[in-house]
Amino acid sequence: MKSRLELRTKQQQRLTTGVHNLIQLLTLSNIELSDRVHEMLDENPLLELSEDAEHIESVPLEDEPDIVYDVDIDSENAPDELLEAIDDQPLDPFSDLDAAIDWTELPPSVEGSQAKLENQLTVEDNASKESLLDHLEYQLKGTLWSEQEKQIARVIFFALNESGFLETDLRRLADENADVTEPDVLLYEEVLKRVQNFTPSGIAARDLRESLLIQTRDLPESVDMREHALDLLENQFELLANQRMTQLSVEMNLSLEEVRETIALIRTLNPRPAQPFNDTVAEYIEPDVIVFRQAGQWVVEMIGSNLPSIRISPNRQRYLASSMNKSDRKFVKQKELEAKMLIDGLAYRTRTILHTAQAIVAEQQAFLEQGEEAMRPLIRADIAQAVGVHESTISRVTTNKYIATPRGTFELSFFFSSKVHTKSGGEVSAVAIRAMLREFIEGEDRKKPLSDQKLMDMLHGRNIRVARRTVAKYRESMDIPSSTIRTRKASEVL
Repeated sequence: MKSRLELRTKQQQRLTTGVHNLIQLLTLSNIELSDRVHEMLDENPLLELSEDAEHIESVPLEDEPDIVYDVDIDSENAPDELLEAIDDQPLDPFSDLDAAIDWTELPPSVEGSQAKLENQLTVEDNASKESLLDHLEYQLKGTLWSEQEKQIARVIFFALNESGFLETDLRRLADENADVTEPDVLLYEEVLKRVQNFTPSGIAARDLRESLLIQTRDLPESVDMREHALDLLENQFELLANQRMTQLSVEMNLSLEEVRETIALIRTLNPRPAQPFNDTVAEYIEPDVIVFRQAGQWVVEMIGSNLPSIRISPNRQRYLASSMNKSDRKFVKQKELEAKMLIDGLAYRTRTILHTAQAIVAEQQAFLEQGEEAMRPLIRADIAQAVGVHESTISRVTTNKYIATPRGTFELSFFFSSKVHTKSGGEVSAVAIRAMLREFIEGEDRKKPLSDQKLMDMLHGRNIRVARRTVAKYRESMDIPSSTIRTRKASEVL
């Protein structure tokens, strides 16, 4: 056997650190992204919170760094061609959360309202999160508050209950902690108001009503029914708790339909802001975008108040530039580069999620107006083409990203569904078929439950061609037992 030397040319695509960071930003949820930003604030001396900015902004650097990165994140056409290179890499594993958050009834009394409102917006999940104290401390480190104010904030953090509410009176809290802070109730009140601007939205409220008010104020002003929701929560909470729909209509000078739409908006809020950080099975969803009807059109907007605004600090930049020696210059330029890439990456993430949500809503307007049975078949490739990005990018920005709608809060990936052909040559989505099966089974005679064969025949009656085994698969995916088990359960009840 002969051995020989050969020269071969081989093309290989290597991902830069910038592209890896961009991919990570796309996959993170709102809470995870907020934590990541605060980590970067700790690590990068040039970054600072921009409390007055409404949007993430990028401050131009006075001196362009010598280090060059080959990803133009600033451009409208983001580096999707490089994102394609990681198409074969597995996405981060995410739990399959309940798609819809249902608020089926309002509580019967003000006294009993909090427990029921809290329980009706939960989503089951076994994932364990970081502690709430760590999450709040990250944000506290990024502020320019005095040490006294920070100490008061920490006192408030430790006083929060499992839901994230501050039940202790501020006077009592100040007196009990007089050894570590000044017992100044007015200062405690001022710090509390600032802490209530932290994420998760609604944290450190003194009761459920105040938490819902904070979350409603955090919504964009253009959100339909936002002002009505504020009015209802501020002035009509008791009527809301007692389900006095007609009286609400009279007191608020709204039609019954407008009252329902206002309550639908409140349904998208989180009654227990701290729950995602507890070691329990309940996790709450913080939507990335919201869709609402305005002037007869569906409007999609980012809920940007959940995320911190950052910028490159001009003061720190000038200070470091004037005080550093030659050996430190490379380090500072590297930090400038990292800061700019983070800011531009956040802007790209925001833009891509918004465009993706807009494209999905354009395709699924019938669902928003009529419900699950009107859901259209939709695949990621369709949205990728509409948005102008790679399909793998769509997978990343629809996983663990949520949209608040009048019908509940859904993961963006919920709107993707395979298609089944009808006898007439049309198409219907798998989500719509499951909704029909659920409707059939909910209306069945409990003594004579519908078999899979009968369910298949009923779908055929609606011109939908599916096999019996497909019906069984859809039924099982909804955790609905077979007709035999349903018959047995019905006889046990009787």
